[in-house]
Amino acid sequence: AGAPAFREQQPESTLPFDRRVLGARGELWAVRVQGDSMIGEHIAEGDVAVFEKRKARPGDIIAALVDGTDTTLKRYLIESDCAVLRAANRKYADILPKSLESQGVLVALFRLQKS
Repeated sequence: AGAPAFREQQPESTLPFDRRVLGARGELWAVRVQGDSMIGEHIAEGDVAVFEKRKARPGDIIAALVDGTDTTLKRYLIESDCAVLRAANRKYADILPKSLESQGVLVALFRLQKS
């Protein structure tokens, strides 16, 4: 949830929960949030964001593959027939990707207690 970045995805652990609570029908996956670009949506560094693999709609918060190389967590919008990725932190400018692939729509957020 900072600037777009390429990182190899490596499983860290599993997080058991009942998917029926989310009302999700598609495949679910999760990632630990890095960065502060979505702090205005109460998504903080270290949170675990859960995504459903499904078609994104304008207004959704998505994990977005930007220009085929970088992944970021942003709000997906359409303005003047163009895709826009918007942070929830004024420090970050809108991203106007040449190509965009939604890797999933945010359906849940977990904030784990530090031990």
